[in-house]
Amino acid sequence: MATIRYILKSTKNPSSLYIRFREGRKIDLVTATGFQIDPKHWSHARESMKNIVDQNPILNSFDPENKPRYDKLNKNLVKLKAFVIESYNNAQIDGELIDKKWLEEIIIKCFNRPVNAGEDYKVFFVPYIKKVIEEAPTRIRKKTNKPVSIETIKAYKATLTKILDFEKHVGRKLKYKDLNLIFHRDFMNFLNVEQALDLKTVGNYIKNVKAMARQALLEGLPVHKEINHPEFFRTSSKTKAIYLNEEEIEKIFRHDFSFNERLNRVRDLLIVGLWTGQRIKDFKNIKAKNVKDGFIEITTSKTGSEVVIPIHPHIVEVMKRWGGDFPPALSDQKFNEYVKEVGNQVGLTYLVQGSKINSETKRKEEGEFPKYELISSHICRRSFATNHYGKLATQTIMAITGHQTEKEFMGYIQTTPKEHAEKMRDLWLRQAEQNGYEEVKLKIVP
Repeated sequence: MATIRYILKSTKNPSSLYIRFREGRKIDLVTATGFQIDPKHWSHARESMKNIVDQNPILNSFDPENKPRYDKLNKNLVKLKAFVIESYNNAQIDGELIDKKWLEEIIIKCFNRPVNAGEDYKVFFVPYIKKVIEEAPTRIRKKTNKPVSIETIKAYKATLTKILDFEKHVGRKLKYKDLNLIFHRDFMNFLNVEQALDLKTVGNYIKNVKAMARQALLEGLPVHKEINHPEFFRTSSKTKAIYLNEEEIEKIFRHDFSFNERLNRVRDLLIVGLWTGQRIKDFKNIKAKNVKDGFIEITTSKTGSEVVIPIHPHIVEVMKRWGGDFPPALSDQKFNEYVKEVGNQVGLTYLVQGSKINSETKRKEEGEFPKYELISSHICRRSFATNHYGKLATQTIMAITGHQTEKEFMGYIQTTPKEHAEKMRDLWLRQAEQNGYEEVKLKIVP
């Protein structure tokens, strides 16, 4: 049977308080608890600080002013005993080595203490996230053979903020072994309910947590095995994301913005984005030097992929407007602000289902809004994928948009059930015409 005792090795004030853990003859471990006490206030019989006045005046060394402090220490000593026993039982189940180092780590974990300077990331998750962020600019990614992108670093920093918020909410520091399905549930509820974030945003934070936790696992850190469980899933939102169909794009392209140089520039940047299928960081920086033999050749900023894109006739006309070059770049923020004006001027004022950030609550809200209010740089890649889906091989479209998996690509396709049905109807009508059938006209029965 395992036994635990607290012992002093000195009568000096202050003295270190030690813990002794024994299990039969095979285990006998002694290490410091980290607590410093005055030996004359220690009760060897009770193995606790004296917190009552002894009836024998000669033995009495209790100071009433110390009672709250001693009560707190005694509670922590009881807590430590229970934690050591619980950890020992778990270690027996998991087949861990029980030695002095194990006991030292258990004491650190019990009180959420930092370990040696610079090594706290070996126990706690937040220091590891900070380490990942610090090393990111010089860490080469296997897929791209390039350092981690600025966007990914920003996403990791945002995730760190949310993890810190969660730790404050639950009142404790997260350890690697806390990253289980219970954490997954609680963290999702915290983000979705307490912080009122939509499920897609919650899913992005879960994705980042999994990515960093899996990296920690590869480095030999004790991450809970449930991090790879299918139920440790990334949430997603079924909110309808808008896209611009070819008729709307043509309308935007032909609109006269010669009266407004600012909107003319943004409209042309939008056209470039819509017919290249790239992220704003890439399409706004395309220059004439990227055009070779009738194709646009770029290296994407996020993944470092080499992409070759045929030049759409709209882009040829845009280049003519700018003296054979592309429109000057604009900040992402200004583009997303001005492109809504473009949509409004063109007449994209009809109501559509979607979501946007409420300027007062700073939260994304679903509802019906004028379409132009929902236009941003994200619409370019989504429109390119949707407008070409079903007309070109999926792999061909993905080679240009840069999607790594077909599942990820399909998340960008925004064709409605009716639009799918219309495409099938048009196909059947063309086939019927080729085979000499007359057009079938249906009468509506009252």
